[in-house]
Amino acid sequence: MPKHLMPKDEPYWPTTVGTKWGYDHKEFTFTEQITRAEPIKDGVRVTVRVRMKGEWDDTYDVGTAGATQRTCDS
Repeated sequence: MPKHLMPKDEPYWPTTVGTKWGYDHKEFTFTEQITRAEPIKDGVRVTVRVRMKGEWDDTYDVGTAGATQRTCDS
């Protein structure tokens, strides 16, 4: 099948600015929200605002094969 007719692979993680998700743990709850998304060679670099007993930003490179954490400001 020609490449242009094949379906595009979706990224491993969401990459849309504003996407928000949360986690409930036994002792705490925290949320993460994408605040920035920039195209890179093999995917998208996303900045995620983490809120849990304070807040900080983590940066990930996201592609179809997975996500790699680039920075962690916690």
